[in-house]
Amino acid sequence: MSLMHGLKDYYRGYRRRIVISLMFFLLVIFVPLLLYGTITDRRLITDHIDNTGRYLVKNLAQNSELGVFTENRGYLNVPLHAIFSQEDVVWAAVYNLKGELIAEEHKIADFDPRLPDKVLSKASAPSQGELYKQNVSIHGREVLDFFCPVHLRPGSVAVEYEDVPSLEPRQRCIGFARVGMSLQRMRSRTIAIMRTGLLLGVLYLMIGFFVVWFVARAITRPVRQLEAAARDIGGGNLGVRIVPATDDELGSLAHTFNAMTDRLQHQMAKRQEAEQQMQRLILAVEQAAEMVIVLDKSGCVQYANPATRHIVGLQQGELLGLNPFMLERSSDQAERVAKVWQEISAGNTWSGSLVQRLKDGSERLLEQTIAPVRDDTGSIIGFVVIGRDVTREHILEERLRQAQKMEAIGTLAGGIAHDFNNILAAIIGYAELSCSQQNLDSGLRYNLEQILKASNRAADLVRQILAFSRKSLQEQKPVEFNKLLKESVQLLRASIPTTIDIQLKLPEEKVMIMADASQMHQVIINLCTNAAQAIGDRQGLITIQLGVCELQEKDGELEPGSYAKLTVQDNGPGIPSEIIGHIFEPFFTTKPVGKGTGMGLAVVDGIVKSHHGAVRVTSQPGAGATFDIFIPQLFHTDHHHPVADQEPLPCGTERILFVDDEVFLVDTSRRLLTGLGYQVTAVQSSREALALIRENPEGFDLVITDQTMPGMSGIELARAILKIRPTMPIILCSGYSDAVTPERATAEGVRFFLYKPVDKHTLATTLRQALAS
Repeated sequence: MSLMHGLKDYYRGYRRRIVISLMFFLLVIFVPLLLYGTITDRRLITDHIDNTGRYLVKNLAQNSELGVFTENRGYLNVPLHAIFSQEDVVWAAVYNLKGELIAEEHKIADFDPRLPDKVLSKASAPSQGELYKQNVSIHGREVLDFFCPVHLRPGSVAVEYEDVPSLEPRQRCIGFARVGMSLQRMRSRTIAIMRTGLLLGVLYLMIGFFVVWFVARAITRPVRQLEAAARDIGGGNLGVRIVPATDDELGSLAHTFNAMTDRLQHQMAKRQEAEQQMQRLILAVEQAAEMVIVLDKSGCVQYANPATRHIVGLQQGELLGLNPFMLERSSDQAERVAKVWQEISAGNTWSGSLVQRLKDGSERLLEQTIAPVRDDTGSIIGFVVIGRDVTREHILEERLRQAQKMEAIGTLAGGIAHDFNNILAAIIGYAELSCSQQNLDSGLRYNLEQILKASNRAADLVRQILAFSRKSLQEQKPVEFNKLLKESVQLLRASIPTTIDIQLKLPEEKVMIMADASQMHQVIINLCTNAAQAIGDRQGLITIQLGVCELQEKDGELEPGSYAKLTVQDNGPGIPSEIIGHIFEPFFTTKPVGKGTGMGLAVVDGIVKSHHGAVRVTSQPGAGATFDIFIPQLFHTDHHHPVADQEPLPCGTERILFVDDEVFLVDTSRRLLTGLGYQVTAVQSSREALALIRENPEGFDLVITDQTMPGMSGIELARAILKIRPTMPIILCSGYSDAVTPERATAEGVRFFLYKPVDKHTLATTLRQALAS
């Protein structure tokens, strides 16, 4: 596997290129040298054979003169054999002038003894000494065939021996000598040289290959290290470093590479840190409870975090590309949004609140900060919006202001109630004193009775105001629903526009419920106020109807039984079906921000459920809405209100100490109690009363004291008296006080607690009960 991997590496990259280039260079040098050597050697051998052939054929021609002349073979054997025995000679022959073979020796079986016509023509040629040569191929063997004329030379042995007369030059040629020189040795030598050259070349190339391989390897090893390091770095391993093996250019490159890797590692570390910070920022933005919106330069949404989608009730696809500045709004909001756009387009940061209408028609108050986003040149490329839904906080603030307002009203009502009840107590007291006179004119008696009725109505009105402002004790007790509705309608008529008529339908029989009167007042007020707001400025009608219904089986949260059914119906536009299921949810409102808290119907639902009842609502678009309130009906209650002068007042002769800082109350109470037979000591100072008790603890049988007095309150006076005489019966009266409740007065030892104004029948009865206890 390592070999294959090595070969694979070899056939790619710079090492392959270096090896191939150097091997090609070696081949370029070796092949021409081999060819040159072979060709040169072939030329030398060919020239040698050619020269030898020429020499031998001439020698044969000279030595065959006598034999040719006499055509005696015996004279030719010696020269023929001498020539034939020479290296590379394959044949030797001698011919007469006619071309007839005289003698020959040959080594080739297919030797052709015939003379070529060109040779015979040489006999008559002027240049009789010219050689003729031709190449002959016999069975693949190449032969140089040499021909030379045989001449009779003057003075030669033949001429002397035969006594031949002198001849003309053209008559001196008497025959031909022929010698065949084989080129096989030349061919064999050439092949041997080629073979040897090839073997040497292969050896040369092999040695050269390995030399080149190791040279290329030495050159490319640092490069391969760089490549491997670069591959590791590409794979994310920035800890790779190269150890320079030399101090040459490759070593310098390794140092440079290491320095580059150090910088890259530093940059990657910074980048990773930035990416981590970016990831933390993205996670923080994605998980933030506040809105984070990125707008482009034209105001269209490019990004919105999940909190934004949750607050505005839109999905990501619906938000992207949406321009919040182009949404439909009310005229005042549209003008405000236009100013915001002008402000941020000028490059300024804007902070404030804007109202956003949702798909379901409800509105949200969004507190936002919008800032421009700039590029490196300072040009605005978009905007970032940071905001949160402050609808709940706004509603809570409104509720807090409302609660503070109601608390202020309650405080004012309490202060007014105290003084007003004292005044009413004086009016009622003097009227009752006048009515108790004998032989009173009937007309005058009637007038006094009307004064008493009006005063009692005024006292009831004060109690209603205290209940509505939550300054009275909240407790469920038997309540006449008919009467409570009448009182609530009287309060409503002053707060509902005159364009809306209120129609009250009550049954003849009394409907009793166990309820907290102030809370039931609030239920009626909230339902009717909602109805009036739904009707608006147009003519309208609110119908309030009381009835009784029987449930034979369980209906939702209502158990079987008898229920008082209160119906509040209006002829407003009705409630849309898509939101009717949400109207009892806290803080849900379709009114503009600042126009409603979204708590009215939620409070109604909570109060009714606390009274073991239920609320049902029906509505048709354009036909108004109907709310049905079911409260369990109360039976077998002794709802008795004593009326003055219906029975004789209880009297007595005991000693009574009366304490009040109001002159009129001191006077009327002293006269009233004296008229009932009691011995009355009336003072206007609690400290004076305490001094009388200290002076004679047994001098009084009962103490009646007001609560709110300068110097010492009624409860403090009672506490001091009980320290002196623990068994002293004490009745505590109050026009109104936050400091004392009936429960606290009883806990301090007070026998009875009465609210002013107190009629004479209640006072007389309470006196006897206190004295009897």
